[in-house]
Amino acid sequence: MNLNTLESSRGVAALFVALYHLPEISFYHISKGFFGVYFFFSLSGFVIAFNYFGKIKNFKSFLNFLKKRFLRLYPLHIFVLFLVLMIQISKLYLVDFLPINMSQKAFYPQEWFTKLDFIN
Repeated sequence: MNLNTLESSRGVAALFVALYHLPEISFYHISKGFFGVYFFFSLSGFVIAFNYFGKIKNFKSFLNFLKKRFLRLYPLHIFVLFLVLMIQISKLYLVDFLPINMSQKAFYPQEWFTKLDFIN
């Protein structure tokens, strides 16, 4: 099976998600871009399962798979976590010491939940 078509579909889904976050874009298909998230994750799960289906044969190969996934995903996750933490700490101290007016307080979330626009 050729996975290039699926990889292209994942790219298109990621593009729709990115365009969904731009407020200037208001086309119907892009305004429903959050469906791209569902499609992207479902397709990614299929591609990962397809690639590793014959490779995970025992517990040791399963642990090796988990190690590879962890080392691929978590360094970036931890980097971004600390980057956002440093930005928020800077924001907290800059607002106290400089005459800066911020629209959001430091460590104040904009939303605590995911809006499901298609339900309403």
